[in-house]
Amino acid sequence: MSNPLLNISKPVSNQKFSDVPHSAGIADDFAVRKNIATREGTIEKVPVNSNDITNKAYVDAAVLTGGITLKVENHPATDCTGLDGEENRTLTMAATYHGVIIVNVDTFFLRPIIDFTMVGQVITFLNPLSDIQNISLYYI
Repeated sequence: MSNPLLNISKPVSNQKFSDVPHSAGIADDFAVRKNIATREGTIEKVPVNSNDITNKAYVDAAVLTGGITLKVENHPATDCTGLDGEENRTLTMAATYHGVIIVNVDTFFLRPIIDFTMVGQVITFLNPLSDIQNISLYYI
């Protein structure tokens, strides 16, 4: 029987469909494979090459066993160049950082480019900085 408006036939109810084997996708097949190679790297249980993709368990274990150390420096604003209340005061870090740095003045986290800039180990505060404020630097 067909629909006169759409000219589409309705399926006949006595048709039977058979189930065919499905293709195993990457997610289904992961338990079978030892590793998965991609253009960006390989996914393995324990990454060994520089371009291997890590998994959460590996990263958690590296952090918990001391593989990554968070460094903290605390400075009074009087360690900065310039005068009390001036903009563009600078602070030279005690150590070199590699990666991410978080800059905190009192209880406010500063935003890179908007609140501070950094060249090497020198931080320039773009907004006025008072001598009574405390600066904390967190980095790895």
